[in-house]
Amino acid sequence: MRRANAKGFVLSVDHALQENVDFVIIAGDLFNSALPSIESIRLAVTQLKRLKDAGIPVYGIPGSHDFSPSGKSMIDVLESADLFVNVAKGEESEGKLKLRFTKDPKTGALITGIFGRRGGLDKYYYQDLHRESLNIGGFKIFVWHAALHELKPKGLEVMDAMSVSYLPKGFDYYAGGHVHVCQQASLEGHPRIVLPGPTFPCSFAEIEKLKQGSCCIVDNGQVKEIVLDTPPVYSFAVDCDQKTPDTITEQVTEYAKKVTPGSIVTLRFEGTLSQGKPSDIDFVGLSQLFVDCFVMKNTYKLHSADFERVQVIPQSIESIESRLIEERAGQFLSKDAEVKRTHSVLAVLSSLKDEAMNKSDFESRVESELNVLLDITE
Repeated sequence: MRRANAKGFVLSVDHALQENVDFVIIAGDLFNSALPSIESIRLAVTQLKRLKDAGIPVYGIPGSHDFSPSGKSMIDVLESADLFVNVAKGEESEGKLKLRFTKDPKTGALITGIFGRRGGLDKYYYQDLHRESLNIGGFKIFVWHAALHELKPKGLEVMDAMSVSYLPKGFDYYAGGHVHVCQQASLEGHPRIVLPGPTFPCSFAEIEKLKQGSCCIVDNGQVKEIVLDTPPVYSFAVDCDQKTPDTITEQVTEYAKKVTPGSIVTLRFEGTLSQGKPSDIDFVGLSQLFVDCFVMKNTYKLHSADFERVQVIPQSIESIESRLIEERAGQFLSKDAEVKRTHSVLAVLSSLKDEAMNKSDFESRVESELNVLLDITE
């Protein structure tokens, strides 16, 4: 999967070089973390240098993953090395955020934007935006990293989003990130809104739906989607309804005969078994049927006849967690005590490492807090 993700990024740079583009825009999440791995940094530097050597500047913003409130982000390091230009720059003026434009020297295009933050916190920057200062002449591009209510794809109804009215009007092109779909739209006052999709899908559902990565190239105002030729993807929905584990094995064996070695395979198991439990299915053995492939499985909708499924309607993660805890609490302590303790444990496990703390100290702190909560003495 890492190789496929890396290949998608390299291919997008290949296309930029082949098309001899004027510049490249990355709308956030170049990395999955503000402090990524050495391997990820090496890959990014190598590819961005290819663009720099060809005279193609790279503009962009930090996304919800590679943004850091402390400012200690690899994006800043890349900018210092003259490999990336962060266009999300501005200052506060009379209680408003006044953005600055970055001018591309070759085309004269004026580029600015707002970085993405987790949990939709970036919407507060849009609320405080000094919009009048953006009303200047020239070809203008706005780079953003957030979901829009008006363009939210099916299946992501609970995703944090903002209205398109938050985006400033008067720009010629809106380069969007965050939502992993390839989409173009023109909404009132906002022409040419473009989401390029991921250079490679990042989750089971994305791989199943998108199959390949993508990027977009704009040529004389025309936006064309570029499909990136990453490893082939095969997706199978395995019907398990009223079947035995042996029958399911036979079914998957037939699927394996259709797959080319070296591919990525998704197996979605659905239905209620006629006998046995989901654990009776040899998932490891089924994965090995696919020669030299990376296999992903999803068993969320796989049940046995006596399996009691917890019904949950689409809602926020916090609401789902609370409902599940309420339904299952009371097995070891009183219900109220167990609910309280479970929420406390989740809070500890969800805590983030302070950037000034090393990994060992952070793990020791988490372990110590859990020991107290769970009354573990050794």
